[in-house]
Amino acid sequence: KTFNTLELCVRRWLKYHKQFLYVRRYDTELNSARPHLFDAIKHVGHFPGVKFAVSGPNLIINDEIAGYAMPLSKSRQFKGTALPNCDFILFDEFLLDKGRTTYINGEVRMFLDLIETVGRMDTIRVMCLSNAITISNIYFDYFGITPRKGQEFTKHPTRPIIVQMFADIDYIQAKKQTEFGRLIAGTVYEDYAINNFFVNDSYNFIAPLTGKSNYLFTFMFHMKHYGVYFAPEYGIYHINRNVNPTCPAKFAFTTDDHQPNYLLFKAAKKHPYIARL
Repeated sequence: KTFNTLELCVRRWLKYHKQFLYVRRYDTELNSARPHLFDAIKHVGHFPGVKFAVSGPNLIINDEIAGYAMPLSKSRQFKGTALPNCDFILFDEFLLDKGRTTYINGEVRMFLDLIETVGRMDTIRVMCLSNAITISNIYFDYFGITPRKGQEFTKHPTRPIIVQMFADIDYIQAKKQTEFGRLIAGTVYEDYAINNFFVNDSYNFIAPLTGKSNYLFTFMFHMKHYGVYFAPEYGIYHINRNVNPTCPAKFAFTTDDHQPNYLLFKAAKKHPYIARL
């Protein structure tokens, strides 16, 4: 994914002289990736006679600055910098796996600030790349988009966002015939690394409401309302986005969500509804 997208950036520079921005989350990630960004492209020899180099944040093609590499964590230092010739942002490894570094506090807003800094009033393309980690992440949650299982493209109904779950059948079959492919055959890692399934997602506790259920309370979390139901016949709680607006029992799970007529979760831990849940 990184190789092909960088090739696209190189072709656009050679044809249109349009710059690009390569983004990783932290300095540590960027410092290990940046010196070798063009290594694979040079190795395959797809651009004969073209010279590639990296100097600090500058990505150089034929002795000209074709792009910049920067960590998102320091993007606010970049605010106000004019890049009128840059119309493409590549955010690499934008989803985090378990046990790795954490998302930046306020990360989505920080990334939107970066897009605004680069794009201003112009139309730019932003491509976020990742392995299939989990559909439960800060970006999908923020923009309200969920990839549909078994469907390659999911388009947001109102926002200019498309999520692609790509599966190259020829690549998958070829990869499975390699030594490594045979090593991981039939494992969870094969689903993640080759079949492009969301490896950290489980559907064990996802089911529709069944039987008679009682609406207990409403809560706010990250500025979204959720309804809590209890089905006594099965002893099961259901939490979904179907909210009863007349229900007087309302809770806010974070201080950012707190508003009038909502009881803050910290002060409501002993409330019977919360204790039972």
